[in-house]
Amino acid sequence: MPPKGFNPIFDVGDLAPMDILRVVRRMQGTAPLVVDHETVAGGQAVARDFLEYVRSCLRSLWPNSDEELGRLIGPVQLEFSRQDVSREQFVRELWNRRGIGMAFIESPTTYFATMCTLVENLRIEETRSGTGQTLLSLGCGPGLYESYLAAVSGRVFGRTVFRFKCVDFAPGMIAAMKRVMKFTRREYNVGLKNLEAVLDDMTVLRQFPDKSVSQIFCNNSLQWVPDWQAVIRQFARVMDPKGARLVHLFIHPHTMTAVENDGSVILRLEDVPYDKLFDELEANRFAICRTRQFAGREGSGQQGARANRLYVKAEFQPQGVKKSWHDADISGALSLL
Repeated sequence: MPPKGFNPIFDVGDLAPMDILRVVRRMQGTAPLVVDHETVAGGQAVARDFLEYVRSCLRSLWPNSDEELGRLIGPVQLEFSRQDVSREQFVRELWNRRGIGMAFIESPTTYFATMCTLVENLRIEETRSGTGQTLLSLGCGPGLYESYLAAVSGRVFGRTVFRFKCVDFAPGMIAAMKRVMKFTRREYNVGLKNLEAVLDDMTVLRQFPDKSVSQIFCNNSLQWVPDWQAVIRQFARVMDPKGARLVHLFIHPHTMTAVENDGSVILRLEDVPYDKLFDELEANRFAICRTRQFAGREGSGQQGARANRLYVKAEFQPQGVKKSWHDADISGALSLL
């Protein structure tokens, strides 16, 4: 279990008022979770608990994971060559074969940093109907973040009810998530009626009508979509203008590649530059309101590499963005892992 004071995040640079408030609370130790109008304080405590949940889940469902790790995250033998199919089909089959292996790629540090940042920035609001908010997770993979939050949402978010809709386009990922959900029901003695795994394509979201979700969580998946601009258009289509209207996006800034055993590149997807990403969000009526750049030492990221990813918090403004990110004073932090 992580030590009581475990926190790999060290923020430097200019701090906005909400950042200062979080720092003060952290200095006071791990206090009971406090719910305010916009964010949940105490993200560290949740992230430490989540990290233990991840370890327990993976040990329980895959007890021989140390021996199987090479098979789970090693090179994938596909039955066709890259030249035979489209980029989209290739990525789908790659993820389908990997399945739960993706859960082993993340480091404890990045699991912690992602959960801590997400919980601190989710908007907590009571809905008029009392039915709660729908949080849409795109490219959910094995669904560890979502399964955990669905199980503990009453403790973490107070009276606010979240319904989690988790989308992945790979059947292997959805199958892995259902195993994680089964473990979570048993571990927390909950029904998880507020959690659903959905097989769908995030570039079209056929199973989601217009204005049907309150917040969107997209973790480390947008950069794997060749037409990532189509995903952002879907953000705008499904976002309920009367809801919390937030997107929480975690993304790698570098080019995504798939390689053969000999190191030869069989697929290369163009990177998603920050300025183009921000401009595309703005064009679809999302105002950039907060960013956090994670940078880490060797071993802090996936498969022992350096952590390097960006968190973007964007608010949907139905009437159009009033002030461009080029001119706005955006709250931001550099986090050293």
